[in-house]
Amino acid sequence: MEADKHANSSEEQREPEWVLALEALKSKVPQPPRHDGIIVQYFTVNAGEEIKGKILSYVGELKNCPLFGRISLRGNILTAIGQISHPTINIQGSDMSFEGSYEIINLLGFYSIPKEGAVEFIDNLKLTFSAVGSVVYGGPVMGELIAHSPIQVVLGSYECDNIEQSKSFSINSLNYI
Repeated sequence: MEADKHANSSEEQREPEWVLALEALKSKVPQPPRHDGIIVQYFTVNAGEEIKGKILSYVGELKNCPLFGRISLRGNILTAIGQISHPTINIQGSDMSFEGSYEIINLLGFYSIPKEGAVEFIDNLKLTFSAVGSVVYGGPVMGELIAHSPIQVVLGSYECDNIEQSKSFSINSLNYI
């Protein structure tokens, strides 16, 4: 009976091979240096949630991280995958709202996390999206951006000595078509 109990418990506790491989890989990845390097993080925005607010909330938690607790950070959205609902973007000076759900092609945005003060986006989020087999649209996001499906967002954050200088660099260096 003891052998049966041991066999059943090992079957229940067995992880799939991909989980074991991922855990093995995680243990080999070095922790990023505190003062130079980029921290890449990812998280999921659930269907129905407002994306911009969720990103600000998530990066705001970095202020509580011991690694970054006493420094200013800057970061950007590296990519996002999923579908959005009813986006409104600015196209050539006019706000345009779209009905239905659309696949994200690209989501770009820069944020700052000052040592003290509120986390903020440096400029409007820039969104490129398309319906299946349809025209591609893109421009600055106006208003809320709602997730239609779960959206995987990938962020890169890094130390920044001068947030104000960083803001002007980000806005002036952003080439968006």
